[in-house]
Amino acid sequence: MSAGSIEQEPSRKLACCGVPLITEDMQSLAIRTLSGTDINKHYDLIRELGKGTYGKVDLVSHKSTGTKMALKFVNKSKTKLKNFLREFSITNTLSSSPFIIKVFDVVFETEDCYVFAQEYAPGGDLFDIIPPQVGAVLGAGVGT
Repeated sequence: MSAGSIEQEPSRKLACCGVPLITEDMQSLAIRTLSGTDINKHYDLIRELGKGTYGKVDLVSHKSTGTKMALKFVNKSKTKLKNFLREFSITNTLSSSPFIIKVFDVVFETEDCYVFAQEYAPGGDLFDIIPPQVGAVLGAGVGT
């Protein structure tokens, strides 16, 4: 083993912070188990929170608990299952920080999308909070 390298079990991957991630096999099993979930049976749609190249995020309310959450839909035509599972796993690992949006243990697929649930942040994202001129001012001094 060379200096600076980390030997790991073949089935385990390490996150950037050294926390073991859920193996792809376990993630794949979880999503297969939850495949075919009827979203309308479990959630009430409140509104769309955002939309992008890879999918959308909807604000929903869980029908039995009333819990508001953000469901992130990732189009299957735009991403591979392993990439979706990697995003879910990394986001889930990082969500143990008090400064990161929490991820719920809800992951499933529909006919067109892979889906996972996150805590709803009523304040919006950083782009809603940080004024646009902040970046312009910082960028103006570069190269002078």
